[in-house]
Amino acid sequence: MIKLLVPKEGLIIRDPFTMSILNPVGETKEMNNFWRRRLLDGSVSEKEETSPSLVQPAQKSSKYSNPKSKNRYSRPESVPDESVNETPTVESETVNEEISEV
Repeated sequence: MIKLLVPKEGLIIRDPFTMSILNPVGETKEMNNFWRRRLLDGSVSEKEETSPSLVQPAQKSSKYSNPKSKNRYSRPESVPDESVNETPTVESETVNEEISEV
């Protein structure tokens, strides 16, 4: 369930997942145990969503939001794609010699 949450006046509340500060105007958040506890202790309050101009949830850092950026698992430019299909070859004579010795 998603609710619009507004921090109590004068309090700074951080989202435990994004580590960003909850906007004083309010943000929509997926309800989990953390936000339920904040509602119960009075740190945040629920606000009715009445207009589409309300602030949306904070986005993750720009490092991860750019779909064209390379992640740490991407293939380096210098490695050709053909090398993926190559399988390592073992000289069969060496293997057969070792087996026959046993």
